[in-house]
Amino acid sequence: MDGDGTDERIAAYFSCSWTYDDGSVPVDTFDLCEIEVAARGGMVYTASWQYDNLRPRLNFADFDAGDGLIQIYLEGDGPSGDPYTRIFGCDGTRVIKNAGFPGFITRCDGHGRIYSFDEYNVNCFYDLRNGLTPLPKENIVGTETERNF
Repeated sequence: MDGDGTDERIAAYFSCSWTYDDGSVPVDTFDLCEIEVAARGGMVYTASWQYDNLRPRLNFADFDAGDGLIQIYLEGDGPSGDPYTRIFGCDGTRVIKNAGFPGFITRCDGHGRIYSFDEYNVNCFYDLRNGLTPLPKENIVGTETERNF
């Protein structure tokens, strides 16, 4: 992961922290993910995220080629269709909680900008260096829409 030629072991454990009224545990719903990275010298680094309706998969990307980190990100659908993405950075020796923002990732530019989409934040991007930023109007293709809630 950090380019030193040594393999790191990454594990993710998805679980559910609640039970049904009869005491049974849901088998298809997850609200907790614990990430474990075994790195150099046998050190183990952990990070966790709790959010409703987590999607049970780890995603890997290099959102910012200049920061020396590989990003691991998780997505959750939320309690009522409120999608959210949580990003952790890993350099082979530690796990860092980088960022979190509404929506799911649609693309990135390799320089820290991550474009996201959900029904409430249609035209936004997340910059790992500067936070959630509205997309400049000249970059929007199509027409703006308005929605009454």
